[in-house]
Amino acid sequence: MAWLLTGAALDSAHSQDFETPPIRQASELLDQAWLQSAVHSVEPEVTADTMLYRFVVHSEYGNFEVYGIDFLKMRVKEIQAAATLDKKLLAGSAAKGVVTEGVDSAKTIAGAARNPVQTVFNIPKGIAAFGKRAVTSTENKVKESGNYEGGAITDWFQVSEEKLKLASKLQVDPYTDNEELSKQLSRKSGSSALGGISLRLLVPGDGLITAADEGKAAEKIEDAYLTPPTKLFEQNRKMLLEMGVSEERASAFLANTVHSPADQALIIRAAKGIEGLEKVETLLDAADMTANRVQTIYFRRNVEILRHRSDQGNPIKRFANFRGYPVGITADGTLMLPAYLDFAYWGQRGPVFVKDIKDFAKEQGAGTVEILLTGAISEKANEKLTAAGIKVVKL
Repeated sequence: MAWLLTGAALDSAHSQDFETPPIRQASELLDQAWLQSAVHSVEPEVTADTMLYRFVVHSEYGNFEVYGIDFLKMRVKEIQAAATLDKKLLAGSAAKGVVTEGVDSAKTIAGAARNPVQTVFNIPKGIAAFGKRAVTSTENKVKESGNYEGGAITDWFQVSEEKLKLASKLQVDPYTDNEELSKQLSRKSGSSALGGISLRLLVPGDGLITAADEGKAAEKIEDAYLTPPTKLFEQNRKMLLEMGVSEERASAFLANTVHSPADQALIIRAAKGIEGLEKVETLLDAADMTANRVQTIYFRRNVEILRHRSDQGNPIKRFANFRGYPVGITADGTLMLPAYLDFAYWGQRGPVFVKDIKDFAKEQGAGTVEILLTGAISEKANEKLTAAGIKVVKL
């Protein structure tokens, strides 16, 4: 949701009607365990220049930027999981010093570009011209039978059940785009030596996770991260067909290598949980405009926000595609715009956003606009949106 309130680079000191990105201390936002360990550190100052807080992280595996509190937690878990499997966080072991040279010259763990997340407020107006993400590589096409062949999709299918279980113990995504962690998971999954190793994650709220914890997580058959990818593929295909998606469109969506089978499952399950939903293919069109795994996760969480709001008494009737961004339209004509953000403020692009979203609502036959906000919002931003007839719903 950064496009509504950001435009931070355009803000000027004399534009008193607009706000500049707030600067915060990381220690005000997160417990210390997320900010410092033997294998990572987070720079103390953060800004919300995209309405997701920007963190600079130094680690054993390189330096990189992360946008969003939840995404920082995800990356810290990945760093610690990789270090644990690499025996850098084992009891009694000495970890090397964390590298702290400039982030601009350091390689990123995920190999992602700066600021990979496009929230609803920083989506360029012309992005829709790019259309759906093309799946044109011969390695990634779907056979007529609906099976995949070659390329990255083959790699998804090669994720073993042992790797799924090990990732679950470490509370990380088995399909992670963290190359170091992915290598360690593949190398150590199924290892007979692993049973004698004490695996430790040092972040709060996760407790002490050991290799002996075979238990409860592995019993969750329906957990998308524990279901073998070949089985997920069949489940995902079946659910899409049950929702009225054509065989051809379902195959094209499932062939998009940006989404892991688990990403696809969670997006589809969130949509399927909305009774009587129409135009599911519109949601798939929007999903196929994501460019990387981080954007896919961000997209999925916004779909889950729509599902949550729909369950609260005003069910979504159909999806609409706002520049590659999922929005819901209810039977009573409310346009619901999910905003998975840390902090929303009023930047110079605010008036443009208000006009664009209200014009889009009119095109969709919606008379009311709701912004479903997960984070905080400035007083000015709330006042401006309310004055424009846009309702802010805090979740």
